[in-house]
Amino acid sequence: MTLPPADPLPDPPVLSDAARWRTFLWLWGSQALSVLGGGLSAFAMNIYLTQSRFPLEAQKPELAAALALTGLGWGAAAILGAPLAGALADRWNRRRMMITCDLLGALLLALGVLMVTLGTPPVWLLTLFTVGLGLVGTFHGSAFDTSYSSLVTRDRLPRANGMMQTLWSLSGLLSPALAALLIGLPALARQGEVPLLAGA
Repeated sequence: MTLPPADPLPDPPVLSDAARWRTFLWLWGSQALSVLGGGLSAFAMNIYLTQSRFPLEAQKPELAAALALTGLGWGAAAILGAPLAGALADRWNRRRMMITCDLLGALLLALGVLMVTLGTPPVWLLTLFTVGLGLVGTFHGSAFDTSYSSLVTRDRLPRANGMMQTLWSLSGLLSPALAALLIGLPALARQGEVPLLAGA
């Protein structure tokens, strides 16, 4: 007994230029929060090392080593993981790849908060933590960069590229400022130097 041939699947709907641009804007806005959060976490690591982990004058050599190891861990993971991330971004579903990286990044940050609140993590563990953040950020960035180039039309591609470069540049500028604000405002409020927060 033979079964009749199945009806062919309908072609996916072709999005208009305006709909594709709206999709890009949603993607750009949502992932901007992820990029900004990644920058905040990297800056927060440096603040933790300098203010909490190695605050004493006699601990400057240990502080320098910790800053170097965590920075190298993130950088080496990003450089060594970039070829694999680029190859997988061309073969895998980029949307799922970005969502997976966002979830893994949130999980890593939650583990990092637990590490520093439940005890004093050793430097090698903090280095592994930054290696994980570097890998997740690299895979996320590869999927992000390749997804929008296939989403927007050719005439809108220069504008999309400009928005992407602005996003990365603003993240580098805003992340330290926001981190310093989040760290400094509670201390100033406790001293009564911030009128809006002094009564909190």
